[in-house]
Amino acid sequence: MDREQVELGVWFSEYYTPRLLDQGDWKTESVTALHQSIRERNPQAPRFAFISPRGTETPLKFETLRTQAQMTANAVTLTNISDTSWLTHSP
Repeated sequence: MDREQVELGVWFSEYYTPRLLDQGDWKTESVTALHQSIRERNPQAPRFAFISPRGTETPLKFETLRTQAQMTANAVTLTNISDTSWLTHSP
């Protein structure tokens, strides 16, 4: 008896944060374990990888939220400039 297996890679834009709500009969899989022909469809790695050992293709349901812009820094420089000429002393 031949056994059919279906693999699925899911990509999302970097501007969205996905959350898996329902995966049906799909089992999560390592992205690196996906067949090469799936991984080559996009230069970026998929965010999610699934396998369906029974060959069923039930729908997946995701919620997507727009990613909030964030700024991070490795270093912060503060500069303080002031006029100190009024501090001169006379003997």
